[in-house]
Amino acid sequence: MLYWLAGLFLLLFQGCAQQHIKPVENYALVRPQALYSLEHWVAEGRVAVHSEEESFSASLVWMHRQHVEDVLELAGPFGQGRVRITVRKNIVIVDEGGRQQKYYQSAEKVFRRFFSVNVPVESLRYWLLGVPSPEQSYVLDNRGFFQAGWQVEYSLLQKAGVFYLPKKMRLNHRQVKIKIIVDQWKIK
Repeated sequence: MLYWLAGLFLLLFQGCAQQHIKPVENYALVRPQALYSLEHWVAEGRVAVHSEEESFSASLVWMHRQHVEDVLELAGPFGQGRVRITVRKNIVIVDEGGRQQKYYQSAEKVFRRFFSVNVPVESLRYWLLGVPSPEQSYVLDNRGFFQAGWQVEYSLLQKAGVFYLPKKMRLNHRQVKIKIIVDQWKIK
């Protein structure tokens, strides 16, 4: 009897957890101004990048503090190759296990230098939230949008505070393919 009750509890618990995740059936911009104005958020998950020059996967923690900085932490299996990248207005700081380097250039150029992949970091900050970058034109489609040469597609959304934010997304640009899975959102 006790095993039966425990099994029923687990089944109910899983059902409740699943209610906070929903598939993207027809992408639409929902409350974009509210998402653009979020001051502090953290996305924890995983990223996989594939191009002709480079392929890698890593755990990802992206911390955003509006008008201050974006901090990205990437680490390979078992925490190997941990890199912390801090993006501020006029500087990018790369910390590779205590060895810090400062770059006075765009985050995109720094990413290209370290990962051999062109990643639109400034736009990705918005795409991660499920909205196009407000600085560039875009075209909507039923899975996401097309912006700056990138196809941004969302397949799953998850409840985070009052929002449904991306859980699974894909980015495609020529031979570069990026897949991001956000396991947890923290909205402040």
